[in-house]
Amino acid sequence: MTQPTYEPDVKEYSLGVLRGCLCVVCNKEYRVEVLGFGMCGGMETWVRLFFVNASESLHFKTSNPLCFTEKGEVIMALDRKKLVVYNLEERTHRLLFSHPEVLGQRLVVNPNGFEVAVCVESLVSPREGYDTILNHSSTDRRQLRLG
Repeated sequence: MTQPTYEPDVKEYSLGVLRGCLCVVCNKEYRVEVLGFGMCGGMETWVRLFFVNASESLHFKTSNPLCFTEKGEVIMALDRKKLVVYNLEERTHRLLFSHPEVLGQRLVVNPNGFEVAVCVESLVSPREGYDTILNHSSTDRRQLRLG
């Protein structure tokens, strides 16, 4: 697998999965670009799936695209503080969730924001495999890792 072309102004890279496709999320200053790995003209290559620019109504420094809706919109976590639905065609968004911050009082709900994770459907439970490893002796664990 070839690597995507990396640009010098990218602040943060992360990997993800969108519609079953391996993606690289390139967070630039107030812009996110998402590259997907797939087939193009009979060759496996990286292609730009979409990009989103920050605006007056949509402020962010980093973005984490999570999934597409049935309408083709993308659900994104922004700066670990907001979840938004972004319409790629109309370049509009709507807020799903905003992290509560009460800074003037003693009550502060995790000032670092929230973490999100995408769970990819599988017939094998990730927890089941972890419990199996914990229940075996150290010798068995070594064999499980190697075999």
